[in-house]
Amino acid sequence: MRLFKLSFKNILSNPLTTTLNLILFGFGICIISILLLVSKQVEDQLDKNQAGIGMVVGAKGSPLQLILSSLYHLDVPTGNIKLSEAEKLKKNPLIKSTIPMALGDNYKGYRIIGTDHSYPELYKAEIAEGRLWKKNLEVTVGAKVAKYNGMKLGDTFHGSHGIGASAHDHGDHSFVVTGILKPTGTVIDQLILTNVASVWAVHGMETEESHDEQEEHEGNEHAEHNHDEHEGHDHAEHNHDEHEGHNHAEHNHDEHEEHDHAEHNHDKHEGHDHAEHNHDEHEGHDHGDSHVVAKEDLEITSMLVKFRSPMGAITIPRNINANTNMQAAVPSYETARLFSILGVGFDALKILGVVLIFISALSVFISLFNSLKERQYELAYMRVLGARRTQVLLLILWEGITISIIGFIFGILLSRLGMMGLSYLLEENFNYSLNLLVLQPDEIWMFFVSVGIGLVAAILPAISVYKADISKILAEE
Repeated sequence: MRLFKLSFKNILSNPLTTTLNLILFGFGICIISILLLVSKQVEDQLDKNQAGIGMVVGAKGSPLQLILSSLYHLDVPTGNIKLSEAEKLKKNPLIKSTIPMALGDNYKGYRIIGTDHSYPELYKAEIAEGRLWKKNLEVTVGAKVAKYNGMKLGDTFHGSHGIGASAHDHGDHSFVVTGILKPTGTVIDQLILTNVASVWAVHGMETEESHDEQEEHEGNEHAEHNHDEHEGHDHAEHNHDEHEGHNHAEHNHDEHEEHDHAEHNHDKHEGHDHAEHNHDEHEGHDHGDSHVVAKEDLEITSMLVKFRSPMGAITIPRNINANTNMQAAVPSYETARLFSILGVGFDALKILGVVLIFISALSVFISLFNSLKERQYELAYMRVLGARRTQVLLLILWEGITISIIGFIFGILLSRLGMMGLSYLLEENFNYSLNLLVLQPDEIWMFFVSVGIGLVAAILPAISVYKADISKILAEE
C-alpha cells in the first residue's frame, strides 16, 4: 500500500506529462470502446429486427435501400408495387408466409405502417393496453411511441405525409389509438401500426369494400345527427338502406323509383333540403379528394416474405428480379454487404485507436525513463534506508500500471459520453437508441491489455533502477 501511495505521488509530481499521457491513452481506449459497442449493438439490433424474414419484395431500385426502409425503417422506400402482383407470391409452395407493408406517413417522425396482425406476431409483441386495430383508422402504437408522445387509449391524431417529421398533416383523417404494445427491444417499439386500407384512405384511395363500409358508417352517424336536431322527423331520411326500403335520392334511384326521397324530404321538412346534409358537404365528412380504386390497381410499398426451406431463398429472389417489375432483396446478404462497407471505416478507426494507445505507451516509457534520471538519488537513498531492489522495481512498475488504469477508466467514461451523443443523434433522426451502460466482454479484455501496456512501458526503466549501482550514484551526488 505504501508503494502504491508513493507511486501515485510521483505521478502527480509531474502533472503536465501525466495529463498528456492520460489524454492520449484515454482517447485511444475511447475510440476502440465506441467501435466495439456500436458494432455489437448494431449487429444485434439488425439480427433481432430481421426476425427470420428471408426476402423483401418491393419496387425496383437499390436492394439495400429496400431492406433499410421496409425491414429496419431507416430509409425512404424505393416506390410502390401492385398488391395483386405481390399477393401471387402466397401461392408459391416454397413460401411460408407474407406480410404486406404500406408506408408513406408519420406522426412526429414515428412511421405509420399499414400491415396486418401477423406483423406484431413476427416480433412476438404483446398488448400492454387495449387491443390490436380492427377497423380503418384504428392504430396500435409501439411502446416507445406511446412513452415519448404521452399516448393513451382513445387518443386521436393526424398523420403527416412523408417518412420524416413533416408539417403537411392529413387533417381530414384522424387516427384513434386502440392499443399499446409492450416493449420488445425491436423496431416495432417505434412504429404506429394500422391496416393497409387506412393508409390508402388517407391518400385518397378506397377499395369498393371500404367505400361501402364508410358510407354505411357515415349513414349511421348522419341519421343519429339528424335525429338529435329534428326530433320526431322520419329517421329514414338519413338511413334509407336500412329502414323500410326508403330510397336515398343520390345513392339508389334505380332500385326504388317509387320512393322519391327528394319529394319525401321536401314535404315533411320544409326548408330542410336534404342536399344540405349530403355526405359530400356534411361537416367533418369531406370525401372530395377520395376515389374508389379497383383492387387490381391497389398498391403497397413492399412485402415481407418467410421461406419454408433454403431452396426458396435461392430460386425465388432470382426469378422475381428477372421476370417481374418488382425487386427481391435478401436481408442477410444486404446486411452483410452493409457491414463490409462499414467495416472499412470501423477498421480504420480501430487502427487510429491502437496508434493513440501505442503513442501513449511510448510517452509513458519516455516520461518514466526521464524521471528516473532526476530521481536517481532519491531511489538510491531508499535503498540505503532499507528498501529492497524488488520494492524499488515494483514502485516504477506501479507507476506505469497506475497511469494505464486511470487512462483506461478515463477512456471508458469518454466512450460513454460519446455513446450518449451518438444515441441522441440516432434517436433524433431514426428513433433508434443505444444501450449506454452495457459493458462488452471485449472491453474487459481491453482492461488487461491496458495494464499490460503500462507494465511493458515501465519495465525497462524499472530494470535500469533494479540494476543501478547505489554507491556510484551517491558518490556522484
